[in-house]
Amino acid sequence: MLRGRDYEGLDDLRRMQELVARVWHESGRPPLPHHVGDVPWRQFSVPGREQNFATRLWEEDGGVAAWAWLTLPDKLEVVIAPNRRRDLVDEMIAWADARAGCAVEVECLDADAELRELLTARGFLPLESDCLYSHARTLETLPEPDVPSSYALRHVRLPDDLPQRVSVHRSAFGTQERPSRVTEESYAAVTRCWPYREELDWVAEAPDGSFAAFCLIWLDEENRVGELEPVGTHDDHRRRGLARAVCTAAIRALRDAGAETAIVLAVTDEARALYRAIGFREVGRYAWFRRS
Repeated sequence: MLRGRDYEGLDDLRRMQELVARVWHESGRPPLPHHVGDVPWRQFSVPGREQNFATRLWEEDGGVAAWAWLTLPDKLEVVIAPNRRRDLVDEMIAWADARAGCAVEVECLDADAELRELLTARGFLPLESDCLYSHARTLETLPEPDVPSSYALRHVRLPDDLPQRVSVHRSAFGTQERPSRVTEESYAAVTRCWPYREELDWVAEAPDGSFAAFCLIWLDEENRVGELEPVGTHDDHRRRGLARAVCTAAIRALRDAGAETAIVLAVTDEARALYRAIGFREVGRYAWFRRS
């Protein structure tokens, strides 16, 4: 019997990841809705996120059959076991509507024909808005990283590198008007979660020892697929090829760890061009669906 309940902690996080890995295994290849690395990054990278971020699980026979993320005010993302989609989609949307206090929008991958059909049958239509593009590449043949002179590539060494690692992230994803909300405490929480590995958390080190760019990769060992999330460059070191170099080094480490495929998501044209330059190809896109 299916039963819905709110997220309760780290044990639930691991079970959510197990469902993601199961969906990957049963589907066979990208693009797919989420990766096991998305779950801890989204859940813990921003402190205080629970104030506008709700998570709910649906259980069956001791396992998780589905889970949902609701980013307030109205953005819903779902992961559902293939055999339970038609049973649960209405209940998940109803929970989100009630929790948000309004009609929510639902994210859907264009390659997910079944979820598109379920949403369309319920009056949802895709919005004309910025899309999130999914990219993938195999790892059989990889180039050597072309690192600019005087920079060095390496993986982080925790806990000593934690302050620098957070500093470069905050520069890449924040502005003076809207600073990044990632903190040393929140990043440390991320690193304590499976499947984080510091040997897959790569940085470009500047001549003065500061970090100039970064690429964190999460490995799903069962499905042999790694996800780049997140990737960025410090404001003071842009336009030098550092993001390309650090990503190349990181995906080589990913291959050495046993992966066969790498995936990454991107919104901007600049990011999409970067990933194409290192051998990724676009394999799908996500759009938001709203009831007409």
